[in-house]
Amino acid sequence: MHLSRYRFGYKISQVKSKMNRFVNCTALTVSLSYILTNIQNRSNFRKEYVIPLIALLMTKYIVGDLDMGYTWTLNDIIFVSYVLLLSYAVVRFSK
Repeated sequence: MHLSRYRFGYKISQVKSKMNRFVNCTALTVSLSYILTNIQNRSNFRKEYVIPLIALLMTKYIVGDLDMGYTWTLNDIIFVSYVLLLSYAVVRFSK
């Protein structure tokens, strides 16, 4: 085992894969939120609440989350919080 191939207990390729997922997650969340903000709202719900939920579900479905497995971990909570806050910020500041 060569130490230069590992960083914080992960292989370098695993760290790059997580970073690619994070970048893809951010790009998809921002673009979905911006696109959905420009669609006319005909429901009784505020855009600030509905669009982050839609963006979260679509991002989770398309990109997945940052870890592997079916159990909820701290990474999943961070992922959900990040996507919801990022989408909410895009909706609020794109008006």
